Amino acid sequence: MRLLIFLLFLSVFLLALPQLGDTATVVPDVGYGAEEGTIAVFLTPDLAARRKEVYLGEKLWFVVQIRTAYSPCPFSVEITDLETGEVVLRKSATLNVCGGQMLSGMYQTFIFHDFRIVEPVVEGRRFKIVVRAGNEWGAYTFTERHNPPGRITGITFFEGAKVATVLRRDGRYRLEVKVRNDGELEAGYNLTLLVDGRRFASQRISVRPKLESTAVFDVKLEGLRGRVNFTVVLSGVIVNDVQSAFYDVVSPYPDFSLVYPSSVEGKVGEPLKVGVRLRNEGPTCRQPAVSIKAEPAADVEASYGRSDVGYGGFLDLDLSIRPLSAGRGRLTISVTCINYTSTVYVNYTALAKLSLSAVDQTGGSPPARLFLDGKEVAGEVWLAGGSYVVDAPPEVRVGDARWVFEKWSDGVTSSTRRIDLTGNLEVKALYRLQYYVYFKTPWRTVEGWFDRGAEVEVPSADVEQGDWRYRFKGWSGSGCPASGRFTVLGPARCEAVYVKEYRVVVKLFNNTETYWVEEGAAFRREVWAESRGGVRLVPTGAENCEWTPAQDRIVLSASGPAQCVVSWRREYSVRIESGLGERPLFWEGWLPEGSVIRYMEGGSLLPSKDGLAAATVEELGVRYKPAGWTCNGAEAPREVVVNAPLRCAGLWRKEVQVAVEVYLDDSFKERREFWVAQGDILKLSPSMLMPQAGLLTQVKFAGWEGAYGASGDDILLRPETPTTLRAKFYTDHMSLYAVIGAVAVAVALGIFFYIKRKGDHTRTWAK
Repeated sequence: MRLLIFLLFLSVFLLALPQLGDTATVVPDVGYGAEEGTIAVFLTPDLAARRKEVYLGEKLWFVVQIRTAYSPCPFSVEITDLETGEVVLRKSATLNVCGGQMLSGMYQTFIFHDFRIVEPVVEGRRFKIVVRAGNEWGAYTFTERHNPPGRITGITFFEGAKVATVLRRDGRYRLEVKVRNDGELEAGYNLTLLVDGRRFASQRISVRPKLESTAVFDVKLEGLRGRVNFTVVLSGVIVNDVQSAFYDVVSPYPDFSLVYPSSVEGKVGEPLKVGVRLRNEGPTCRQPAVSIKAEPAADVEASYGRSDVGYGGFLDLDLSIRPLSAGRGRLTISVTCINYTSTVYVNYTALAKLSLSAVDQTGGSPPARLFLDGKEVAGEVWLAGGSYVVDAPPEVRVGDARWVFEKWSDGVTSSTRRIDLTGNLEVKALYRLQYYVYFKTPWRTVEGWFDRGAEVEVPSADVEQGDWRYRFKGWSGSGCPASGRFTVLGPARCEAVYVKEYRVVVKLFNNTETYWVEEGAAFRREVWAESRGGVRLVPTGAENCEWTPAQDRIVLSASGPAQCVVSWRREYSVRIESGLGERPLFWEGWLPEGSVIRYMEGGSLLPSKDGLAAATVEELGVRYKPAGWTCNGAEAPREVVVNAPLRCAGLWRKEVQVAVEVYLDDSFKERREFWVAQGDILKLSPSMLMPQAGLLTQVKFAGWEGAYGASGDDILLRPETPTTLRAKFYTDHMSLYAVIGAVAVAVALGIFFYIKRKGDHTRTWAK
């Protein structure tokens, strides 16, 4: 923390009163009240007045006035930076004179004669002193400063007793500067006079507090013209004030000065537009005529007004400049006013573009540092004309890459050269990019620097020795190729890696395979069944190497050189189908050569690897009866030997059901069913279906229902689908009726004769 306050008295002040010694002066009431609180605290140089500002190097009195008491009390001093809130000093102790009752005249005032501030000082920073004694407190605020603040209140030129507003060239004048001290203490200040920014004179002035004093400078205007800036700097410990005054210094004849620009800079080959303003520092220039000359050479055109230019007036020129050559010089502007010519000079620089770069054969940018007159440059630089030394490093190496200087783009072969620059120029340092390449094998080593893009033949062949070989596995290192020729595209440091392998030959059914297995690793090869055109070869074992079965394959294994000969079993693809569209069952698989499949009838319909079991299938009035089978499109015997791919299917005879419902006198009597082979004809006649007649009755055929197009009693049917017919019969009762009539006649006759006989008997009885 920055220490702002230096209290030499503090170590003594915070002790008991009797030990204050000659450091503090104890006096009665000094007549000042408290600024804040009830304890009067303040800073003063002599008790005559309180001070609110403390200056660097100044010693003040620190005054505290407290009430007396007969018992000790706590006492503390705290100083706080009001801008930051930081406590810069805090001390505490016990006093034996302290805050009793408020009684007249019972005050003690302590005066400590050494209070000051030290560096670093922050101008205008405010602090608060807080003093606490018992239950009472008081506060005082002050500001730290380097010196009493002063300010310039006036700058005036006098010629004799008159105030001068316009100054004559080479004239002598008196410059009066008024200074006011706004501080609380008499102060000495330094006054420095600057003319157009250059130190002209200085003197010291002493000013009493809250008053003004005047400093006088004798000024002779030699070599000055135009508008001149007179600046006065007022300083104590620090600069307190700066004031400027502008005066016109006139000439006795038309004389132009340059207002702007102070310099002009152009680039060779690039047009430049520049506005130039000239100020007349003398009498009126009539009908001005302007001519311009450029050095180094340039095409210059000027446009301007032809009207008269009075004192203080401006002549504005619009210049079009096209630099022809590089260099440093000036523009000479001559203004002729009838019989007097005024000359103004403008610094002029014409730059030429020098493009420096380094490039390699790939078009890349090498990390070469190019130097121009000993200073590193990169890319384009605009320079004034002249002779320059350009230097490029002969070789640049970054790790395993290097760039070797070949020549400059204009044919110069020396890496250090001189360039005479008069116009725009582009020069390139041409480098060749190379990489360091290192390849090592057990047989030979290839190493060296190679141009980027070059091809290097690197050894990477395998070496065989009987059933063993050394297989090139690759390269270990960085930037290594896969194999074969190596195109240099970067650094490479590589060593060949070889793997020792043993050979395993596997002889299959119609080809031979060769495997190389890394030493220490086990060979394992699964041999699966091979299928082609309905024929499958199933591996059954192997000779000259170990093998294990695994379902429909075998697994060959070896841990060293071996020649495995695989044994095979031939199998054929067999598909056995029911052959029945309504029951499209099938079995499909592989059967060993020589296997037998059979056709059987009875049981249920079931194709299997054993053959085809067939049985009659009946569904919804249609039935299929087995009629043998075919294999590969030809009718086959009941047993077939598998010696080729087979596709076998059952043969079937389709039969259709014809149902005849018999009705007698519109009452259902019975249902008769007939099965007719597909394509066959069924003949039906009423006699085949005649129901049994009753006593004394006859059954007669009435006709067919459902047999469309049939006529007569006998019908012929060729059914394609299940068919249902109705045979209608009725009962003929004529014979019964005849018998009943005969009986009725006989009964009637019997009754007649009976009655007649009985009548005759009655008459006889009557008589």
